Amino acid sequence: MTIGKLLKQTRRSLGLTQTEMAAGIVSTSYYSKVERNIHQISADELIAILNRHHIDNAAFFAHLSSSNSQKKRDFIKEIGDAYEKKDKQTLLAIKKDIDQLPDSKQKKYYQLQIELVLNVYLTKADDIPDELKNDLKKFVFR
Repeated sequence: MTIGKLLKQTRRSLGLTQTEMAAGIVSTSYYSKVERNIHQISADELIAILNRHHIDNAAFFAHLSSSNSQKKRDFIKEIGDAYEKKDKQTLLAIKKDIDQLPDSKQKKYYQLQIELVLNVYLTKADDIPDELKNDLKKFVFR
């Protein structure tokens, strides 16, 4: 969940309009764009809005953190489960989802894992492409 989405949810639960929630700390127009994830709000402005409406900062951020962690997928488990079932379509769908992740070391790790499984699943282990073997070695020894 994004900060904007959580702000909107919180505002609605309080029965406030966007103007009331913005409370003169930011313009209503700007606040509206924060809720729609068009603009990002500064930490100072966010805390000022939360304080103005007596919203517990720790609870707000804990809720934000717990909703984000609930969305995290266990790609390695999904890959393992699909491999055990020899489910090529699921493996390819997982690969597509992994490719949509933002660039990071974690994404690269997932990409290497899915490529390894797809290549082991589709071919013999001896036939794994050298490029994939080299990428795996580089990643492991970093």
